[in-house]
Amino acid sequence: MRRLSLAAVMVLLFSAGALAQSVAVSGGVYLGSQRIGLGGDPVKSSALGFYASADAKFSGAPVVVSGSFATVSPDEVSGSTGSYAAEHTVSTFDLLIAYRLHPHLAVGVGWISATLDVPATPGIPAWTETAQGFALGVSGEYPVAAGVQARGKLLYAPSAESTFSWGGITEKEPATMLGFVLSVSYSIADNFSVEGGYRFTQFTVKEIDDVFLSTGGLFVGVTYSF
Repeated sequence: MRRLSLAAVMVLLFSAGALAQSVAVSGGVYLGSQRIGLGGDPVKSSALGFYASADAKFSGAPVVVSGSFATVSPDEVSGSTGSYAAEHTVSTFDLLIAYRLHPHLAVGVGWISATLDVPATPGIPAWTETAQGFALGVSGEYPVAAGVQARGKLLYAPSAESTFSWGGITEKEPATMLGFVLSVSYSIADNFSVEGGYRFTQFTVKEIDDVFLSTGGLFVGVTYSF
């Protein structure tokens, strides 16, 4: 799932780049913190990972396309009974195709997903929990000062689907999802800028209140525009 999500961002970049007036590609490090509920007391984890994103604007068309991917791989979790080793990977992906209502504001539709992968351990097979679905979204940007740009993106999926896969068993449940990204960038050259911000994604299974995943944290990276 992680490779497919990253590949989707790259496909978005190269296909949009052929037609776009401008494309911005970003990447860097991401400090992701998770809160995971699987039917009992929730557990927490955190780790340093990475993110990548691409944004495209088109000449002659008020359309903005943006996509991003982030992943972390903690090796332990903590809960009410303490901390213990538990390798897992949390990956998120979003894609938004939006119509510009205003130079600084766009609304549209897209896709959002979040995946929790847990590798096999002695006597316990690997398992995966994935939530994904079509989303409504809004994005915006604003020049705060010379060389300084603030950006934001919000997606909401009211009818997502959560899929739990374990040992050949697959269970599907309706879910809701929410994701957002806030960032500020500072231009250091004609085509380069540094950026920092915060990203967050959450899914909740509708009929099971204590099954959920929330992941988010600060990120810092660089952006190349062309």
